[in-house]
Amino acid sequence: MRNKNISTQSNELLTHFNGIEKFCFKSSEAFEVLSKSSKPTVNQLLSDMTKRGLLMRIKDRVYYIIPYEKDPESFMPDWHLLTENLVNGIDHYIGYYSALQLLFPYISSNPCFVFTEDKVHRKTPALRVFAERIMEFTTSTFK
Repeated sequence: MRNKNISTQSNELLTHFNGIEKFCFKSSEAFEVLSKSSKPTVNQLLSDMTKRGLLMRIKDRVYYIIPYEKDPESFMPDWHLLTENLVNGIDHYIGYYSALQLLFPYISSNPCFVFTEDKVHRKTPALRVFAERIMEFTTSTFK
């Protein structure tokens, strides 16, 4: 694992984004946080932080904070959470297998769900109505 040295400016940046629980950010947001520094200086800091294993560069000017205790060589962020930062404000939704992956932790821990073909059945009437409303919403909204 790399030596993750944290400078004063790195600390300021990480503290800000961790404080607001934002783990993926754009370089323009880093410029705002470090407004006393010039843009080339902030760009150099982001590059250095990436080399030190504090940040992962997702794409041009988009970074993800690697948790300090994680190995940057093997760390992979939840790619479902990166979608918003990758599409640049374009309306989008997560569907099909990806949506199922997001729902699976809840579904697998809740024995009320039963899937058959294209329907979700619930074991209790109140939950069945709720599931039917979700199915109606998703089928009418995303056709």
